[in-house]
Amino acid sequence: HEPKEAMVLAMKRAVPTVAASAATTVIGFLALMFMRFGIGSDLGIHLAKGVVLSFLSVMVFLPALTLASYKRVEKSQHKNFVPSFNKVSRVLMKIRIPFLILALAIVIPSYLAQSNTNFLYGMGAASAKTRAGQDTVLIEEAFGRENPLVLLVPREDSGKEAELSGRLESIPHITSVISYATAVGAEIPPQYVPQEVYDQFYSDHYTRIVLYTDAADESEQTFEMVQAVLDTAKEHYGTCYLTGQSAALFDMRNVVEVDTGIVNLAAVIGIFLVILITFRSITMPIFLVFSIETAIWINLSIAYFTDNTLSFIGYLIISTVQLGATVDYAILLSNHYLEDRKIMPKKEAMLKALSENLSAILVSAGILAAAGFTLASTSGNQIVSELGALLGRGTILSFVMVVCALPALLLIFDKVIEKTTIKSGFYKHKRRENRGA
Repeated sequence: HEPKEAMVLAMKRAVPTVAASAATTVIGFLALMFMRFGIGSDLGIHLAKGVVLSFLSVMVFLPALTLASYKRVEKSQHKNFVPSFNKVSRVLMKIRIPFLILALAIVIPSYLAQSNTNFLYGMGAASAKTRAGQDTVLIEEAFGRENPLVLLVPREDSGKEAELSGRLESIPHITSVISYATAVGAEIPPQYVPQEVYDQFYSDHYTRIVLYTDAADESEQTFEMVQAVLDTAKEHYGTCYLTGQSAALFDMRNVVEVDTGIVNLAAVIGIFLVILITFRSITMPIFLVFSIETAIWINLSIAYFTDNTLSFIGYLIISTVQLGATVDYAILLSNHYLEDRKIMPKKEAMLKALSENLSAILVSAGILAAAGFTLASTSGNQIVSELGALLGRGTILSFVMVVCALPALLLIFDKVIEKTTIKSGFYKHKRRENRGA
């Protein structure tokens, strides 16, 4: 073909797969916008915008640049350094069933494990390796730990305030309670107290109570203490407001626990619909999403089995990014399999799809994994480093699931896919194919 004709043909063949891959990634990112926590919308919009701009660049500027410089490209041609993946593909075909059995055996334990992973919502425990974290440790060793909270309750009689202050002092990890009743005395009339002292405790409608604690910024014990403070205050006043580092993290946890389920569900549904429309098949989205979700659950469950905590930011981003970004590998492989399936039997079609696309999938996965592990090894921020490790490890797991488990699923359910795909046009062999996958 002439260069322009070749480019038109290449774009015609590539647009469906590239567009579907871009759409799944965009939807995975946009799912973050369902969070009530503001960082979700910011992340979702900017990440999705980056994918859209990259898609436009690849489909508009790259073809133009290629056509403008194709003569120089021809002059710099060299032999192909990428080895043939025919032998590797044959090995993958042989191990597909044992690997699928292994994946099915660990999918439920992995799901349960990642559901019970402990999360970190603040920066305190995560910054122990940084200079700020080290300074904090030295300060606490010299002066002790102090984690203040401020409680606001409606301004009513001083007797109720004194009773509340006494009950708050009995809550574990609260070392002292500073209120008008404890610092000045409920029996002393306000007119005998200096105005600047009085204003420290009262406004027109609220009473201010300061709680000093020796609890960490966040831990299960800290959150239990915060809940106890809220419950005690509401018993006396019905309405109250609690602020401070631990109170903010407590609220963040309650919000994120709900948001996480919504975001993950939105991402799965959105990507399911994109794959459904792309392949015009009701079963293909099930197999593709299952492959990537299994990799995600295995990735996140490692923290549970190693008794480590995860940053909720890392968990949330990986849950959507790994699904949206690595499902592209599954789409690429499945698209070529379905095309080849129209002209050859299922095993030959899968072998051809693996041989022709394994290098492309490996390069894409290798770049993403390398970026993740580089971030993990170079960042001084523990949360960023953790995010890089999750991304690198998750990419490798997704790659393995796509090239090992997904082929087995597509071959086993070949007849089901044929019946549930509009105009599948699968090749009909004169001799009956083996029923085994």
